[in-house]
Amino acid sequence: MYKPGWKRDLHIRWATLIKHEGKILITERNCYLVCIDPKTGNLIWEFKIYNAYGWLTVYKGKVFYLGQDGVLKIIDFYSGKCIADYPFIFRYMGYVLVKDRYLLTGAWRGYTDFACYNLESNFKLEWKKDTKSKEIKAYSIPIFYNDCVILSDNSNQIISSLDIKTGSEKWSLKLPDNIGSLDLDYTFQIDNGQVVVYSKCGKIYYLDEQELRWKSTVKHSTGIETIKPKILNSQYLFQDAANNICSYNKTENKLQWKIYSNHKQSLIPAIEIKDELTLICLAMHRKMIINKVGEIIRELNSERRYASDLIEINEDVFYLTKSELKQLKLK
Repeated sequence: MYKPGWKRDLHIRWATLIKHEGKILITERNCYLVCIDPKTGNLIWEFKIYNAYGWLTVYKGKVFYLGQDGVLKIIDFYSGKCIADYPFIFRYMGYVLVKDRYLLTGAWRGYTDFACYNLESNFKLEWKKDTKSKEIKAYSIPIFYNDCVILSDNSNQIISSLDIKTGSEKWSLKLPDNIGSLDLDYTFQIDNGQVVVYSKCGKIYYLDEQELRWKSTVKHSTGIETIKPKILNSQYLFQDAANNICSYNKTENKLQWKIYSNHKQSLIPAIEIKDELTLICLAMHRKMIINKVGEIIRELNSERRYASDLIEINEDVFYLTKSELKQLKLK
């Protein structure tokens, strides 16, 4: 139990990693997108791309990859064959979101307008939102939410819901005070159908969409310093101002344990496994199994710097270091 499995040298320091239908999709060797069998680590297919630092998503059997050259590649998930490509013109690296027949895209910070295209009408532009400005702004990467898409203007601390089909605004709301401005990521997250934001003063806020207002928990720590707290099934994981990694129980609405970490962590790679245990990776290469009261059940082999979150497939865990994709067997 908890033994290292196979590993794959990626020949790059950073990579894009997702799972889909029990397979692993990852970029490697600077210019390849590959599909990997998680049981063996063997290659299923590979596809030549512009570079390995683009945006990757999968929807209904199609892989959408937008590289830094601004060209969107649409690839068949099962065969690895190119279905279509479409050139965008981006000043900075873009993102791609796909739902039904709509493809949403833009560039981080809002340097390129947030736009919606129709995949069934040869990429017809359906609508766009002006996010470009001479001043540096910090628009979040959007997130699908029911039949809408949510976008936050982190400079002005405003969060908005837009209709996917028309781009019209359904609602707009000021973010609570002391919310961190995430330059390249999200100010908010979606947890169990709710919009959630976190304050540096130690509160967790939930959006009441009916009343269009924020409901908060009591102050439960010395603050939330983690750029993006980790959402798990039963808990939130974050780092407080005293450098403790904290577990907040979502059902009981209380802090359930703390473990001191020597370094600040912008990302807390973690996953819940059986028997109410949590596998968590901390700074200084620490990897451990923790029970629900915060006791360290087992310390695992240390690694070089972790470069991704953890993903689980068939009771095996996969993660990136700065140059390798690795498997950890849980049984």
